[in-house]
Amino acid sequence: KQPDSAQYCATLMFDLANKEGLIKQQADALNIIGISFAIRGNYAQAIERYKRGLRLLEDIGDKQGEARLLNNIGILYKDQGNFEMALDHHERSLAIRQEIKDEAGIVTSLINIGAVQKEMGDYQQALENFNQSLEMCQAMNNVTRMGSCYNNIGAIYREWDEYETAIEYYQKSLDIDMQTGNQKGMAGSLNNIGNCYRLLGDHTRALEYSDQA
Repeated sequence: KQPDSAQYCATLMFDLANKEGLIKQQADALNIIGISFAIRGNYAQAIERYKRGLRLLEDIGDKQGEARLLNNIGILYKDQGNFEMALDHHERSLAIRQEIKDEAGIVTSLINIGAVQKEMGDYQQALENFNQSLEMCQAMNNVTRMGSCYNNIGAIYREWDEYETAIEYYQKSLDIDMQTGNQKGMAGSLNNIGNCYRLLGDHTRALEYSDQA
């Protein structure tokens, strides 16, 4: 019901903005409608709304809005397994965010690009982007995002069967999750560490961490 309600309100918002000739507000409404479709798994309709919004924002030169919508489109293409299109849109989003010096946005784009590259099996390039995002988070003292970065890096080392190194990064992620009270993150990190110990053949420690999750 919630996505339907949001879509209904956003459609009214779009109609009013369209009547008044308010371009940015039309794009904002299309973004909300797109999110509503995406939540319900209707990716084609979501992407169509995002792209309509993107064209409007390009017309008025709203760079931050363009980057946000390109990011949203990239996420949906990744969810559909269309990694080439996902990478294209995330890289376009990154370029704009670098142009306008949106540091938080750059971190988001680097993480999203790395996530796509990981799915494509390009682990080295993914690691480089995750490391770059971590360095930026450290410089900004963005502790919450640092936890996500450590988790992403750990996942790459796990793919390489370097389980001890993966555990080091998952532990750093866990420490931050505990510090910030991120219960969902803690459960994920504990499971990740437990799985790595299981793959190392240390079933006692694997169970110890898995039970805490």
